[in-house]
Amino acid sequence: MINIAFRIFIGLILFVCIHFACSTIQPNSKNSNSIDLEDAKKNGIHIIIPDTGFQKIVELRKRAVKAGFLGDKIYSDAMLVSGTDTVHARLRLKGDHTDHLEGNRWSYRLKTNGLVLNETKFSIQGVHTRAYFSEWLFHELLGYEGLVRLQYEYIPVTINNIDSFSGVYAFESHFRSEILVNQNKKVGPILKFSEDEFWNNSNKAGKGQDRDSLIRTISEIQLTNKKGFKSKEGIKAKKMLHSYVHQKVKAEDVFDMKKWAKFLTVNAFMSGKHALRWHNLRFYFNPETQLLEPVGFDLCSWFLKKGTWHLHKDSLESFYQPFYECNEFKRELIYSTQRMSETAYLDRFINERENKIDECVDAIREEKSNFKFRSTGLYSIQKLFRKGLEDMD
Repeated sequence: MINIAFRIFIGLILFVCIHFACSTIQPNSKNSNSIDLEDAKKNGIHIIIPDTGFQKIVELRKRAVKAGFLGDKIYSDAMLVSGTDTVHARLRLKGDHTDHLEGNRWSYRLKTNGLVLNETKFSIQGVHTRAYFSEWLFHELLGYEGLVRLQYEYIPVTINNIDSFSGVYAFESHFRSEILVNQNKKVGPILKFSEDEFWNNSNKAGKGQDRDSLIRTISEIQLTNKKGFKSKEGIKAKKMLHSYVHQKVKAEDVFDMKKWAKFLTVNAFMSGKHALRWHNLRFYFNPETQLLEPVGFDLCSWFLKKGTWHLHKDSLESFYQPFYECNEFKRELIYSTQRMSETAYLDRFINERENKIDECVDAIREEKSNFKFRSTGLYSIQKLFRKGLEDMD
């Protein structure tokens, strides 16, 4: 008991002392309540969690590993320090399954009272969690195609200066209005399906039923952002999505068909279907078009689903099948596949990001020393795209 009390006391003293020291430092002509990307990469982000909070996180992780999933999602106080900049935060473990809690690179969700890489809610996770480099490429391709993407960066992180918990983590922004502002898009509601009913009803779908379809129709539609748009837009967006999943309206009356065709093509190009699962979908209601656009998230591709499966509706879950009844969607699907199959397309994409790619690969090698990025794999996918198009003729 004395030892535990002493550790708690020392942890609290450390937290208060660092807080006082950081708050009295004069930042270099920057807002001390923010951390930008340049400083984060140069100085790293040092996360300081009081000992009581850290021990609580360790215990929750232990329980989750034993149960096979993360149940309690309880926040602890923390402070982020990068150079002379400090930001106060709340932090918790994240991820439904224990792949987010393997080894010492656990996944965390953070909420901050200042901007960190222009975000106030984000995740950090081991670089292996989203298949090393494929997630970064995925978001770059989404942005290249004019689709809503998340900010995804590789950042040096220390946690309570514990060597085994410190290293390079992947920074992933969350679905707040900031992601739209940062991409110069008009702010509108972002929707998702609640996963609560999935966990509550995961074994209730009868034989022969489409379980995912069943879950979607009973899952609550939720807003992930609440600021920067009119409340009536949120109501309308929810109503539109609800009407679609209950088969009351056509897909083209709800979704931007060209954007969704591009989205499916990017997923096929990256050889992954995980981002297309209903529980990973996020929907941006564009106030200008009054239609829902995809927000890419959690590709987690190990390049196992290669080919032009996106051209065939039977290869996808039932959520997408009405899309293929829309001629505009089918035309854009073929056109996007043709564009992305051209060697010049990939040449241009890689050349424009050559330095950034090298920087990302170097960061990942801090965690996996033998990691290599081979663009030949992407060019081979282009060949599969061309063959798939030829087979359709």
